[in-house]
Parts: sequence; C-alpha cells; structure tokens
Amino acid sequence: MLSMKTDANGGVQFRGFAGNYTITIRTKNGTLNSTIHVSEQASQSFTINLGKANAEHAITKATEAVSKAKTEGRTILLDRAESLLKESQKALSEENYGQAAVLAEEANQAANNAVTWLVIPVTAVVGAVLFAVVLLRKRAKKA
Repeated sequence: MLSMKTDANGGVQFRGFAGNYTITIRTKNGTLNSTIHVSEQASQSFTINLGKANAEHAITKATEAVSKAKTEGRTILLDRAESLLKESQKALSEENYGQAAVLAEEANQAANNAVTWLVIPVTAVVGAVLFAVVLLRKRAKKA
C-alpha cells in the first residue's frame, strides 16, 4: 500500500506496474474510492473528480438536519427541506455533483430554519381574559 499527499496543485505522481489500482482519496468532506488502469509502457494521466464525495457529504449533513428537525417536531417549512433533499439525491444519481451539493446545502438550511407551532394552553388564555374582565368590573363599580 502506498500513501501519498497531493502537491500544491492537487496532483500526485507515482510509478507502478501495469494493471488496476484502487485509489482511496480522503478529504475533510469524505472519502472517495476509485479504480484506475495503468497500461504497460505508457505514461498516463488521470483526473478524479472529488465532486461526488463533496455532494455525498452535503447530502449526509442535510439528511441529518431533516431527521433532527423531525425529531424535535419542527414541521413548519420542513416540507421544503425534504423536497430539496430528494432533488439533491436525484442529482447525485444523475452524476450532477455540483447541483446535488448546492441542493443539499439548501435542504440543510431549510431544515435548520424549520420551526414548531407555538401552542398556548387555552386555559391560560381564558384565565387571563377572565381576570381582565373581573378587574374592569371592579373598576367600573368604583366609578
């Protein structure tokens, strides 16, 4: 097993025998596995797109945010987050990694902005109204 770091331009070079090589790329956003084939007696160049790993990471974060909002009962505006998450997963399956990442980030923000209905107990409201009515009657009788 060979472990290497990229240079300032994001490149890496190695010499090896002809055949298939499994490459694992680790970034702060995730891990991507890829296979390349090196031909005999040839100098070759490969480009590996990290967009898939970035998109998968963004979708994972958005999925977690949607789940958290559901668990906390924050349902207002959550349907938008769920819709964006589905669209991002579709874009990922279509290998449109940039769009998938953008949609997933929007889903994450929408899930974080989801809120809960504010429920005020009816008894508290009724009690406050009755108290106000009693005060007004007492003041009216004194006058």
